[in-house]
Amino acid sequence: MGSDPEEFFVYVWAAGCVIGGLVCLLIGARAVGLALLGSLLGVVVGFFVVSFDLDALPLGAVTGATIGAILAGLAGLAWKPRASRSVLMALGVIVVLAGIGGATYVAAGGYGAVACRSYRAGCFPHVDGWAIALFALDAAWVAFLCFFQAAQATRADQQEALA
Repeated sequence: MGSDPEEFFVYVWAAGCVIGGLVCLLIGARAVGLALLGSLLGVVVGFFVVSFDLDALPLGAVTGATIGAILAGLAGLAWKPRASRSVLMALGVIVVLAGIGGATYVAAGGYGAVACRSYRAGCFPHVDGWAIALFALDAAWVAFLCFFQAAQATRADQQEALA
């Protein structure tokens, strides 16, 4: 792993998607888990689509991640969540906080981080407003999936109680 803060951020994001996606699938938050894993697949597709233009690789990756997260999350909604309402609500809150924190940190250029002090343009000089907006959209989508599945879990619990 290099010392480039952008590269490190990508590794952390990818590891978070893999670990978070698998954990979410294991605990029963299927749409959330599939959305996280789908974003990784979307990055690969995005790279291939724009591979002819090296300058477009970051935007292709972020766009691919967004499309992958949306499509895989929609597919995950086909399954009833096994996770409880409280677990899904807690996941949603965590995603909202992580999304706000991550987008704010990247938008601020990573200033204040020890590794970024040597960078005049901040830690993320190649990240533009479009990429930050897509990152925020991804976080909002995954949070929406958490809250939507929490509502599904609540309805299922109420229907079982009435039966």
